[in-house]
Amino acid sequence: MKKLFPLFLFLLSFQWVNAQQAVKLGVYNEAIGLPTYKIIKLPIHPTIQVGWDFRSRGGQHWKRTTGLELYYFYHKRMEHAIMLDFSPRISYQTTSGFLTGFSLGAGYKLAFLDGQKYRMENGEYVKSRHWGKSQFNVKAGIGFEQKISDYLAITLDYKLMAVYPFGDRIVPFTLNHFTGFGIKKFL
Repeated sequence: MKKLFPLFLFLLSFQWVNAQQAVKLGVYNEAIGLPTYKIIKLPIHPTIQVGWDFRSRGGQHWKRTTGLELYYFYHKRMEHAIMLDFSPRISYQTTSGFLTGFSLGAGYKLAFLDGQKYRMENGEYVKSRHWGKSQFNVKAGIGFEQKISDYLAITLDYKLMAVYPFGDRIVPFTLNHFTGFGIKKFL
């Protein structure tokens, strides 16, 4: 049975590659806090996103797309994080190729402290290792996309994310928001 597992993974990956319809690359600014009228909050906390769109259904204008997104972000003096999200979207596309969409997402976040972690030992703080904190996240967002050719589009996105658990008992969750742009290649 163990010998069949690599074969199963190979066949699954082949099916996964054939199901892809687009690959996305995005750059975002991440901020913690409630949404605000400011489009870009300073200081800049860089986020990189790689995404894959799978089965897309719909007519000439309305579309439903299922996607998978991988993120890395760095929040200065706070954390580095890696996230993997499942992201279904519904969107409307005009005849000129301009698309407006709404997305929901849920996924896994692994956060690493930016700096040292200390623990109390015999009445003194000593350095300790931090292997990351597992967290659950949900996202909602709005996005715009404009085709610039049959194979490429530029995107502009705003996403709001809630993360649980964030801290201990005092702050159980946090709100993050991401503003960014990207490019999408249709396969």
